[in-house]
Amino acid sequence: MRGLLVLFACFKRPANVQFADGRELDGSFCGAFEVARSLTPLTCLSGGFQTRSAQTLLDNPESDLRNIGNVRECLTLRGGDESSEKGVEKEIKGLQKEIKSVKKEIKSVEKEIKSVENDIQVVEKEIKSVGQQDPRRHAELREDKEQLRKKEEQLRKKEEQLRKKEEQLRQLLLFREGSLQKSPLSGASIAWTESDAGLDRVGLCNDKKYFRVDTSYLMVIGDGNSRQERLLYCREAFLKQHTFLRERVLDRGALGWIMGSPGTGKTTATLSFLLMLDMNEWSVTFIRLNAVADGFCVQVAGSTRRTCVIERITAGKLVETLLREWSNGNRRFVVLDGFLGHQPNHWEAFDACRRWRDIDRSNRRLVVVTSMASRDKIYYHEDKLLQLEEHLVVSWTIDEYLQAVQSDEFYEEVESMLEMDLGLLDLSRLGIKKMQLGRSKEARVRQKHYLAGGSCRHMFEMSAYDVVKFIHQAFRSVPDLELIFRGNIGASSTQLVNRLIATFAIDGEVRWLPASEYISWKLMHEIEAEELKRVFSKYSISNAAVKGCLFEMIFFKEVQRGLRLTYRRSHNRPREARPWKGHSVVFFDPLQGNHSLPRTAVCFRPISELQGGYDALIVDKNAKKAVFVQVTVREKHALKLSFFLDALTALGIPPGRAWKVEIIFLIPNQRMPVFRISPVEDCGALEGYGWKKGEEKKKAKVAFPPLN
Repeated sequence: MRGLLVLFACFKRPANVQFADGRELDGSFCGAFEVARSLTPLTCLSGGFQTRSAQTLLDNPESDLRNIGNVRECLTLRGGDESSEKGVEKEIKGLQKEIKSVKKEIKSVEKEIKSVENDIQVVEKEIKSVGQQDPRRHAELREDKEQLRKKEEQLRKKEEQLRKKEEQLRQLLLFREGSLQKSPLSGASIAWTESDAGLDRVGLCNDKKYFRVDTSYLMVIGDGNSRQERLLYCREAFLKQHTFLRERVLDRGALGWIMGSPGTGKTTATLSFLLMLDMNEWSVTFIRLNAVADGFCVQVAGSTRRTCVIERITAGKLVETLLREWSNGNRRFVVLDGFLGHQPNHWEAFDACRRWRDIDRSNRRLVVVTSMASRDKIYYHEDKLLQLEEHLVVSWTIDEYLQAVQSDEFYEEVESMLEMDLGLLDLSRLGIKKMQLGRSKEARVRQKHYLAGGSCRHMFEMSAYDVVKFIHQAFRSVPDLELIFRGNIGASSTQLVNRLIATFAIDGEVRWLPASEYISWKLMHEIEAEELKRVFSKYSISNAAVKGCLFEMIFFKEVQRGLRLTYRRSHNRPREARPWKGHSVVFFDPLQGNHSLPRTAVCFRPISELQGGYDALIVDKNAKKAVFVQVTVREKHALKLSFFLDALTALGIPPGRAWKVEIIFLIPNQRMPVFRISPVEDCGALEGYGWKKGEEKKKAKVAFPPLN
């Protein structure tokens, strides 16, 4: 018979108290154990505890300190009466106030420590100055230094005690917040649909280069009978994400926080990891939240899968309820996907997941997946308390796309999405002439990459028409396009800036750049040249990736208007050349070959932003002149001659003396004194075009455009 009983806990205050999850409150913190007393009287449902009955909890609780954890779990899961909840809310406010006071005291101690350290430095300097000339004064200074050291040691001990007290207060705060969860009797109802999990059809395949997944796990709620399999390419970032989930979250119990630009594959990599777990040991819950539409939940326990809709408005309560009703006895793994920091209901869902995890951290795992690039303000001590660890997923590169389509099965799945209708791009409006399209799988990937850039969603899941529509919508939503170069896509952003940005790891640092060449060209068209130069001047040279992107955009803007260059000379003043005429831009793929030369002078732009050797090739058929331009903001740059030869061959420019071939390194003015060309690769590759082997470095020119 089930009924309500009143749980009275009369605990004594021991020297040390340890919760069920291993966290400990020591006796030096006078108010720590009062939490046990403050739990009474609270109502609980008898016979409803997961591990122990209510009667067991009442039997001499102080004889087993683990009972405290069980009481906490009981109260957190089953809830209390209204008067008790008000008391807990009051206590929570008191704890928050005390934490704030302790933090203020810590800052005061830190300031005092710094003052003592400065005093020690002054004394040490005086000791060095006095030396052995005045033994008496030297001894006095030594004694002063010793006293200061003791004072510093005392202050550091005080700081340590305060930080320990702060952590204990935060533990209590988490504890009391957990006790406020509502009874399931008043929670939102959930309508589940069950089906076979179908785990025998998922897993690594094709020499572990791909992962086969059931698409119904990714996008639909239904009976699970109409299913379609799909291959995921296991690129390096995919494998690194699996390593993070296995080593940091699964093995060490961290709260995983996975970030990255949209379209990096964060969700699919996380889901594939869940489906690889041993379902005899683990049961998993995948919760997908959306900004506007309702979300969904997929739960797998053993060989059974069940799904439900997560209504957007009540997402927090629904998540709280489904976690509370999760009765499977296995260890449990929850993923909260699609988290957006500016959505209050997403925070409610996260808080429900966080409290659920805190009840039993040894057997519960939690991962948050978000397209936001940061968590806004970060509090180190809170992260430490939560055991929160971040993982950043970088965007896709052209090489990874090309490797992915090597599987015929994979290519057949995505082939229809690689179709490009150039009429959609409105290239003429951007000052670009029509590019030639190849039909090989590699050529089609390179062409779609111009539009999709670092987003595999844009590359493989969306048509060119939908991608263009998507990008244009994002442009309309961004009031200040400079946000794109700041990487301003933090947790509080309500704009669509992140749709225009890709995340790259460059020289060990994370950089946010325009997601594709098409986006770069639209930016160049939307922003006036003077505004581009103003934004360029705001970034330091050390931020090479962002500054390089802006510098390249300025170059192509000036190419269309008419470029003016000033050349560096060895011993004389820089020489300003006559301005070039304005040129139209033609995108081309040097790997395709058989490109016909237009009658008028044009600027060829490689379709891949990762093209080696050069960024532009200006060709004048009538003047028989080809000028390669490499745009860079770095102190040195390699001269890779084989790339120049490939381009000349692809355009049908024959070797000999008929054509004049030039190479120009375009750099910012402030780099002129220090810039150098190094190393030189493939020496002799251009001998047929008048470039003597071993003298290529001397023949290459260095110039800068006016930016004022």
